[in-house]
Amino acid sequence: MHLAICAANSKSSPWEKGSYILNLCPKVEEDGSIALGSRSQTAIHALGIYFLESKLMFPEKILPYLLKVLKSLPNAKWESENFQSYKSQKLPTPECFSFSLNCLLCDVIAISEDIATEQSIISAQMDLMETLSKLIADDNTPRDLVCQFYMPILVGSIRAFARDTNPLVFNKLFPCQLRPNQPASILTQNIEKKQGKKSKFDDSIDISTYFFSTAGTSLSEAIDSYAERHDTEHFFLSMDQLNSVFQLCKNLLLSDVPSRLDEMLLEHTITSQSSTSTLNKLPYKTYSGLLSLTLMSMLRDVLLHQKDIKEEFIKEVLQFAKQMFTSSFTDSLDQKGSASSKSNFASADKVNINFGELSVANTSVSVQLVLWATADESDAEEVLLHRIAEKINGNHNLKYILLQLPLVVTCIEMLGAMAEKFPGLANAIVTTLREFLVSPSPIIDRLNRHSEVLSGKKSSSKRGTPAKISLSSDQDDRLSTVSMRSSVANKITDAFFQLRNVAMKNVCTALRSGLNEDSDCILAFLASLSNRLYIAEDNDRESQLISTNAILTLGYVGVNLRYTQNRRTVQLVMQIFQQRFCTPPSALDAIIVDQMANIVIAGCSCKCSLRSVWRVVKPTTLKELAMCTSTGLWLERLLSLSSL
Repeated sequence: MHLAICAANSKSSPWEKGSYILNLCPKVEEDGSIALGSRSQTAIHALGIYFLESKLMFPEKILPYLLKVLKSLPNAKWESENFQSYKSQKLPTPECFSFSLNCLLCDVIAISEDIATEQSIISAQMDLMETLSKLIADDNTPRDLVCQFYMPILVGSIRAFARDTNPLVFNKLFPCQLRPNQPASILTQNIEKKQGKKSKFDDSIDISTYFFSTAGTSLSEAIDSYAERHDTEHFFLSMDQLNSVFQLCKNLLLSDVPSRLDEMLLEHTITSQSSTSTLNKLPYKTYSGLLSLTLMSMLRDVLLHQKDIKEEFIKEVLQFAKQMFTSSFTDSLDQKGSASSKSNFASADKVNINFGELSVANTSVSVQLVLWATADESDAEEVLLHRIAEKINGNHNLKYILLQLPLVVTCIEMLGAMAEKFPGLANAIVTTLREFLVSPSPIIDRLNRHSEVLSGKKSSSKRGTPAKISLSSDQDDRLSTVSMRSSVANKITDAFFQLRNVAMKNVCTALRSGLNEDSDCILAFLASLSNRLYIAEDNDRESQLISTNAILTLGYVGVNLRYTQNRRTVQLVMQIFQQRFCTPPSALDAIIVDQMANIVIAGCSCKCSLRSVWRVVKPTTLKELAMCTSTGLWLERLLSLSSL
């Protein structure tokens, strides 16, 4: 890898250097076979890095070889080795190599400005998927070949096909740490800073391990946010290519192939238990859910940004997406009673995902496809809005809520996207999200209650003065129980904050879109929140949650919609805060001051907003100061500070 980078970045890079790296790569035989051991795969990766780093020098020599390797994957001879070929590898080696090779070719398309190069790569990728799909669907194909090689290669190809062209990903899959004392991610960030680029990749994802250890992932999942994905450069396929991709999805998913794959995989798992070969040890126990997730994700990513698509084609996609949505939605509902079921993969240490999670991910992708293909507002309301409202307001147990969390997040994001696509539905969507936050939804309420209970237990377990820490099994069990409770509490709290934040964000999206249809929609929303805030004072145990959510939502709207309606939104929010502050005094006053400060810090520093903040804070500040002065507390606090 280091040799490839140095050779590519040297001032004079003659073909001798590239030829040396190419000669290290395995040879494609006349019968189309190729031997792919760990060293061979590393050599091909190094050749790819050299090709990209050199800005595609010598394409007439390197690109034909890479396309030959891609074409030869169904006939490849994989060497069984006792070590991992990829960093933190948990997925099958054929899948990892297929994914990385297709990522390399996608990056070549991104750099190249030659249309012929782009079409040759896309055609080769589609030919490979067609070949593998026919082999998998053929009843005469040996079971072990399908399970060990053909399916992993196909899944790897699907995960990388025609994905986002910017930012480039291959070099992030195999980062070269040129300075041992500095992580490769930091080096990449420094380079992007020097080039004035802002990375669109989610910083929480380690690209070099994520795609080799997480089942069913695609490149679009690593992009920082849903909005960033729309700003990213994308592939554009012809109608013939789009139709081929769509037919591939239909042929594989609307047939008996998924069920047959699961049967073959079960038989293969039973017969290979005594085998010592690493190639026989597959992490999956189901292929049907994995195939559905990867194909639907590919179809979504390919179609999402295409232009000038025929109306008949869109109708076909809509019908297919509805069918898959209904199927996956039913599967995800079936998981309600088995949310704690065992993983549908060989080991939880290997690939941490189960059938329920696959169903949830499938439903999330199907929702996005249905919204993309829906052209009529009434259809969007009937098919999506009502079902999404039902989904996000369902009354379920905690385990089921945590299992369904990605789907609920996607549903809320789709409400915002639906409001942008159909402004006429904006008011209904705003109402749905408002009720989700301040009714509140049973999901929000249950997460909040469990978070408070577990956090209370956690804090109570820390009370008292602990004695010596010994190695007794009783104390060890207690420590592990406390640690487990803390982990569960953090997970629940994170889920609660994530749902609340994404709901507030999409409320703003829907309100901004609704201004085109109703100029008073923001005023009406703020008035309804204000009323809910006062009603909550006389409510039961939910009053604290309702009031907190209402105040945070008001602050979020004040910041994100501060430039709408000549800053009138900010004035209205500040007015509501001013009326609610210290009437009566409560713990909510601190949240109100915090939100008012956020509005000012966000740039709403008009005289009106500053005056509102000062009008609210001044009486309380002077009162506290007078109390401290009269009781001598100021001297005590001053002495305590001076002793630090």
